Amino acid sequence: WICSGRKEKASSCTSFSIRDSEMISVLRSFFREFIGDMDKYIDKYIRIYEEQSNRVCIDDEISKIKNEIDKLAANKDKLFDLYIDSAITKDDFRERNGKIQQKIDSLESEISNLNEKANNLGETIKQLNGIKTYFSTSVSDCNSISDNLVYELCKNLIEKIAIEPIDKNTANIIFVPKFGDKEEYRLL
Repeated sequence: WICSGRKEKASSCTSFSIRDSEMISVLRSFFREFIGDMDKYIDKYIRIYEEQSNRVCIDDEISKIKNEIDKLAANKDKLFDLYIDSAITKDDFRERNGKIQQKIDSLESEISNLNEKANNLGETIKQLNGIKTYFSTSVSDCNSISDNLVYELCKNLIEKIAIEPIDKNTANIIFVPKFGDKEEYRLL
């Protein structure tokens, strides 16, 4: 493992190379700590999604929209009555009726979008619970995971790895996760 700065401009980087076997061991230590906190991160996102997908709030919003649609439909009926009674011309009827219908179509589309949003958020919550279950059952012993899985976890969970040399043989290794609170995990 070599720092990206060292790869690009060797003279500007004070870091040193770390053997793959040593880095795998360090990554396993990181994942042991990080995966222990995984429930905390996933629970946080689940709470956020549950707040956004609160079905009661969505149902209230849909109910309000349906009431608005009912009012517009009543206006359409009144408009039709005016046309039947020859109080307005056919062209006026078509114009006003078209505008009302556009509003109704727009509101029905809003209802559809709200239902889709609720379903998508519900699906996301299921996926997050699946990830939580996976990490709590499948990856409970970080020492037993393969090197390939360590590399995959590294690519998918870690935004950045920074190495701060202390002296020519030791360094602080800082892991910044891709999600969560962007906490830095330091290992010596």
